Amino acid sequence: MRRVFSLVFVTTATLAVLVGVGLAWTSSAGGSFQASSGSLSVALDFSNGGYGYIGNAVYPTNSPINVLKGQIKNNTPANPGIAVAATTGSVNVTGASNVACNYGTITGDIVVTNNAPVPPGGVIGDEWYARLTMTTAANNDCQGNTISYDVTVNVTT
Repeated sequence: MRRVFSLVFVTTATLAVLVGVGLAWTSSAGGSFQASSGSLSVALDFSNGGYGYIGNAVYPTNSPINVLKGQIKNNTPANPGIAVAATTGSVNVTGASNVACNYGTITGDIVVTNNAPVPPGGVIGDEWYARLTMTTAANNDCQGNTISYDVTVNVTT
């Protein structure tokens, strides 16, 4: 009799646990949401302390000449605290005032000096130079020309 009672008790207890687990209430919730990403806005600054056109003439020496100096201005709102740093860039020569000048003999590049992150609203550090190099293959028609070029300076956060 004890065995039967024990067997019935164990079976009833096991069944109660299984039924209880099966009838336990659970719930979950979910949804789709959206967030806005910020944006980075930088500018080339030529107004600080004589930056801008340097006035160096370019000669056919195969040597780079600094022709423009600037800094990065970080226009990002101050709340995110995002600092930017200049990394690389490019100078694309677009023409010369004398159409007979083979301006394909003139190349450009960007050199970043003083590479320091610029805080939001800041214009410190991150000086850069645009350089032009005229090869010795430049023809005489390139003398006394105004050389036009586009400058791009890349920044990263």
